[in-house]
Amino acid sequence: MMIHSGEKPYKCAQCGRCFSRIAALNDHMMFHSGEKPYNCPQCGKCFSHRTSLNSHKIIHSRENL
Repeated sequence: MMIHSGEKPYKCAQCGRCFSRIAALNDHMMFHSGEKPYNCPQCGKCFSHRTSLNSHKIIHSRENL
């Protein structure tokens, strides 16, 4: 597996950062493009990464306590 070997064959053409998985490179490219496909259903705030949206949702769960 490339992850365990440290091999990172997928390189971002814009900044040179390398990734072991093509999916990780594709996620990274959203940073450069400004694409934010993950929207908060409660407030409408948009995020480039699903993990950022999930972290944000914690704010709303605290509001409802």
